[in-house]
Amino acid sequence: MKSKGDRGTKEKLHRVVVTGDWQAPYHHAGAIDAFITFLGHFQPHALILNGDIIDCFALSKYPRHPTLQRGKPFVDEVKVVRKLLSRCRRAAPRAEITLVGGNHEQRFEKYLAKNAEEFAGMFTLKDALGLDSLKIKWVGFDINENWIDYRGLLIGHFAKAQKWSAYTAKNLMDELGRSFVQSHTHKVGWHTRTYLDREEYGLEIGCMASREAVYATRTHWSLGFLIVYFDEAGRFYPEQVLVHIDGKKGGFVVNGHLYRF
Repeated sequence: MKSKGDRGTKEKLHRVVVTGDWQAPYHHAGAIDAFITFLGHFQPHALILNGDIIDCFALSKYPRHPTLQRGKPFVDEVKVVRKLLSRCRRAAPRAEITLVGGNHEQRFEKYLAKNAEEFAGMFTLKDALGLDSLKIKWVGFDINENWIDYRGLLIGHFAKAQKWSAYTAKNLMDELGRSFVQSHTHKVGWHTRTYLDREEYGLEIGCMASREAVYATRTHWSLGFLIVYFDEAGRFYPEQVLVHIDGKKGGFVVNGHLYRF
């Protein structure tokens, strides 16, 4: 005879979607289109854009190798990202949306500080992207890395990235000692640690960038994003969504539904 627990329980869960490292306009267009379709179906309570949503390639301090194609002008980068953010807002009109600045967004601040210090503060990336009009909260640059504490779970674009999957999660766990979500690595990997009185999770969630970005050579990137469910007691349940890529086509599965592109 099955118990009630065997059947599972119906409980009102708080649904959060975390994604990062789009690096638009060098994002994977098909994967992002499918992701926005998913948002419309899923209707999360919160969407956290966890850094490097815009690439700011045109503002990069790194020299352009002559064999690489030229990137898009910065104004075109902004137009593409504004359109993508508008689509996210239309897909999830009631969601609380937060953009956590990553190292690529920070290129904007650094560029002004170096080349037009007098205008720093007058022109912001938040304004350029129209975040206020889209009702998107901005978490900016008080320090070199940014994160939020979301119901006890740290979600951030921490300034640490190792070559291999889950190595960054392990090293960050050594520093933070608590559960967190990390973008920045372009990898998917989990590190779990069980203490005497609790269990903690370090989650690397992958990226949504194109492996054919103008500066990309022999990338080892993994595409993906994260769903986090919170129960009424405040416990969280992470669900990693892996984005399968086969050339320019692919897909991912959520709740048994296949989102193709």
